[in-house]
Amino acid sequence: MNEAPPVHDDEYKERYVAFLDLLGFKALVCTAESDKGQHARLRGALERLNQTLCNVPRWGFRFTHFSDCIIMTSDVAPDALETIFSATETLTRNLLQYDVMVRGGITRGGAFHTAQYIYGTAVSRAAVIEKEQAQGPLVLLAPEVYEDVTAIGPRLLPWIEMDGPDRFFVHYMVLDSAKFSVGIRSACWPGGGWIVRWPDRSNGPSASS
Repeated sequence: MNEAPPVHDDEYKERYVAFLDLLGFKALVCTAESDKGQHARLRGALERLNQTLCNVPRWGFRFTHFSDCIIMTSDVAPDALETIFSATETLTRNLLQYDVMVRGGITRGGAFHTAQYIYGTAVSRAAVIEKEQAQGPLVLLAPEVYEDVTAIGPRLLPWIEMDGPDRFFVHYMVLDSAKFSVGIRSACWPGGGWIVRWPDRSNGPSASS
């Protein structure tokens, strides 16, 4: 089990929550039991996952990974929400090469998240969205999250696509989209921290650590 390192913020409060299911991960685990090549592939997928995600204290971003599930939470702020979008997009791209896809839900609401525990109404609702509503390798936004995106405006809207009425999801092929004039990359920097190269936007951060 891989969890976020201990943090000192143990308050139950409103947070953004992303509940992600790794589609294809269980099949990879099963074949890895009898196939050394698949076992190496499994370890590669796990290493790539750990290289992709890391805590970002500045925005209250933290994650917990167990088996084929990942839960990410953050503060309620534009930078924090964009960090969750960036993490979702990059994680999806990095795991595609291992035939693992991502399905999930992103909510806003009450949540508690430390290295030992994670719970809250927002966590439960995100899990329900992933299990009952996503219906494929999509990471859907709860209505309140999409409302936040539209309120923030052009900065976050390019991350989102529509999959039918009231079904908005994180566009995991955003790097190939004409919506962004330059690429986006996010990665766990050696020694901790989150490095993000943004499009040329005056209101976007250049880096954090």
